[in-house]
Amino acid sequence: MRLLILAALMAAGPDPSSDLYADRVLASLNDARTRPAGMADALRRYRRTFLERVVHEDDPERGWATAEGVTAVDEAIDVMDRQPTLRALLPSPMLARAARIHADEQARTGTIGHVSASGAKPADRVRAAGGDIYVTEVIAYGFETPERAVRQLLVDDGVVRRGHRLLMLNPRLRYAGVACASHPRLRTLCVIDFAETADGSPVVPAP
Repeated sequence: MRLLILAALMAAGPDPSSDLYADRVLASLNDARTRPAGMADALRRYRRTFLERVVHEDDPERGWATAEGVTAVDEAIDVMDRQPTLRALLPSPMLARAARIHADEQARTGTIGHVSASGAKPADRVRAAGGDIYVTEVIAYGFETPERAVRQLLVDDGVVRRGHRLLMLNPRLRYAGVACASHPRLRTLCVIDFAETADGSPVVPAP
């Protein structure tokens, strides 16, 4: 039944605040980690939709501008071609609760970034959700499908150090929690919190 609901959701256009939308974000992220060659091929198809720095993926008459054009895409293709297969990230309800705190706030306020209005950072939000502070976070804005949100974080257009991609392909990270929502200015947002453990606690070396 869940697969039938997911298929219907994909056909109709997903609600960003739904659990199924978040599930698709995590599934797409895990595709990149476990099937990097497939992601490289998808990026090659994406590259063909560029006209200079403008992407015309859905409509040849309309598009959206990028900062770097195909330069960032070519770099991501090269990375994914050489990327070793990683283990899939496991879902963490606690990390997802922390991500939901931030996604819901930004859906109400239209703000962006990793710091809450109260000054809370990702570690503070995970602690508020009942976990510990050893976590990290990426946020995608403005993409209408989960797959495109993950793709943009991997390409990391305009981000000099490609920090989002480095986190998403970090082999030490084993758990993730995802929460998405509609954004009043940027259409959509997806918060992804990562940790080495399910609750953000430190990994204790074996004696």
